Amino acid sequence: MTLLSATILPFTLLISQNSQLSRGIYIQSTRGLMQANAADQMDPLRSDYYTQFNDTTMTTTLSESGQTIPYMVTVDTGNSDTFQKTANFYTYNNATDAVSSPRTVHTMFQSFDTFRLRCGSSNMLMDNSMQLWNGDGNAYDVSKKQPGYVTGSSGTTGSSATDIVNASGNDDSLLQYYREGTGSTNVDYKFDVPNGNYIVHLYFAELNATVTGSAPNRRLMDIYIEGTLQNSSAYSPYETTGGSYRGNVQPFEVTVSDNVLHISIRRNASSNHDARISGIVIQKRLLGG
Repeated sequence: MTLLSATILPFTLLISQNSQLSRGIYIQSTRGLMQANAADQMDPLRSDYYTQFNDTTMTTTLSESGQTIPYMVTVDTGNSDTFQKTANFYTYNNATDAVSSPRTVHTMFQSFDTFRLRCGSSNMLMDNSMQLWNGDGNAYDVSKKQPGYVTGSSGTTGSSATDIVNASGNDDSLLQYYREGTGSTNVDYKFDVPNGNYIVHLYFAELNATVTGSAPNRRLMDIYIEGTLQNSSAYSPYETTGGSYRGNVQPFEVTVSDNVLHISIRRNASSNHDARISGIVIQKRLLGG
């Protein structure tokens, strides 16, 4: 029996070691899957792209093979803006670890040169040219580098089912939605961006059949970007296009020096209706462009 015990003991230890090794491999595999999932959520085609990864505390609800796998995912706000997103994926040994002492750190990065916002609708849209428009469902939040309408100057949203005369398909749908000011309230948007030069395209369409080119039924707007009035005379989508339900794009070249691009659409003093906007496109102006 002594010999048998001596023979069994190493075998038992080997099983125990393999069990621990298997559990360790399984946990590492789980962490890998979690990181892959987090990386997938960095895809700008996701509707929650700008609202992901705002953890402020460690998540401790995930458990595999009897071991808790604490983790936290946060946006690196010092290296993120409207065009660029950097997020850090942290894993910890124990739920009692300090959040500043992770076991591993995995950094994820996403960048692009053009941002499109579909005003008045929270749903994303792929236009006729297969370009993605982000939904207008989030207020601007500098702490998360989240672009959007400014709280207090967000107005109301609305839409029209009438076809746009000079658009079709998804382009038609883009112009059928709008965000509108209310009385003296402007429609303001803010975007965290690197300092530099930008081309801004603003999309409009007159969606009210009662609006005309003369008082008392005119819609006149003043367009401010970075605090500067961009139009030399009051802008009217109806008068610019010659009628209602016609899309129009107004381009502007601007320089940002405070890391925040601020767009404000305001009701002109002579207007009979509130200011409206249907879309915003912001494009980095590259060197030589």
